[in-house]
Amino acid sequence: MTIITKDFRKYGKVLLQQCGTESEYEQDIYFDFVEGWAYVQSKKSNVRLKLEYVLALNEVLHPNFYVNADFFISLCQYYDTLELANYTFPSINNDSFELKHIKEVDIAKADFNPNPESLQQLVYNEDFASVFVKSMNYIADSQNPAQMAVFFQSGNIITSDRRKIFIGKITSTYPDAAIMSQIAQVIAILEPPEDLVFGDMFSDHYYLQIGDILQIRIPHKINLKMADVSSAKFIATYNHASNFVVNKDALLDILSFLEHFNQTAPNQRAKFELAAGNKLSIHISDVNKITRHMNLISSVNVDGIIFWGSTTLIKMILSHIEDEEILVQVTEKHAAINFVGNTNKDINVIYSKVLQAEESEIKK
Repeated sequence: MTIITKDFRKYGKVLLQQCGTESEYEQDIYFDFVEGWAYVQSKKSNVRLKLEYVLALNEVLHPNFYVNADFFISLCQYYDTLELANYTFPSINNDSFELKHIKEVDIAKADFNPNPESLQQLVYNEDFASVFVKSMNYIADSQNPAQMAVFFQSGNIITSDRRKIFIGKITSTYPDAAIMSQIAQVIAILEPPEDLVFGDMFSDHYYLQIGDILQIRIPHKINLKMADVSSAKFIATYNHASNFVVNKDALLDILSFLEHFNQTAPNQRAKFELAAGNKLSIHISDVNKITRHMNLISSVNVDGIIFWGSTTLIKMILSHIEDEEILVQVTEKHAAINFVGNTNKDINVIYSKVLQAEESEIKK
């Protein structure tokens, strides 16, 4: 029997990502040669990959069995095909690989037949992937489970972890929907282009299908929801009239410099102080007390505004906006600060200021 390894090479990262840790079986791939599928099953997910193989004339099917997923996928990276005989993979140059395995006849398999009416198609191309992967940096954690997802809404990809909201425009139009974070993590490691199908499988499972090759089902019982970011009420929370424009690279250079000296401050906090004459001063007061100054490109009604922010998070936000100049909308009164390209408005990130430090922390 000859196993074709191309799909294991292409989707091996997905299989390893979905392996469990609670038992040896959860760390293995189960080969079902009768049905033609390879399974990875654990408490967190059920996955099956199309199993492509060739039988020689009059050759009988090899018995079904488990093999360690990590070892097998690593082996697939070196060979386009693998011979299989008596639980061993002899190669074409007479090398032999008997990997860690468990001899089993059958397993209880998950249901991979969702209701088509509950599913949506998604064309995962380069442009879409660029925005989607950036959005993954802003997904909520378990403290905010209703937003542990990537949301499609009004032609945007939206993610939020309460402190930050990512809004990225996409050219394709999809119905409003949510992709739970564990499914989104699978999509994010795929190499575009891919044709995907996703959606609620049953009331308690989420489903992802990649062509006719790979299927994943993940349990979930959370009602995912996101605020309407296109509403006038929501836009008013961050679309401030007071703003400034700054050169992205210049600000990134200063933040990178300060970050090195700002390792133990809560949230790697820094004080941003705007002054007349298009001036911005950034102060840190960790074990080191440092102030850096820079010129703004332009500003509107920001003189005297002071806010606190994380050097690390603001660096990340700037890196995700593709523009040489960044428009920052900020007020003293409101918590939300909006970062968007001064020309390219395809991505904006709304960031909530960190708590103000005690006045004694910064001494000029």
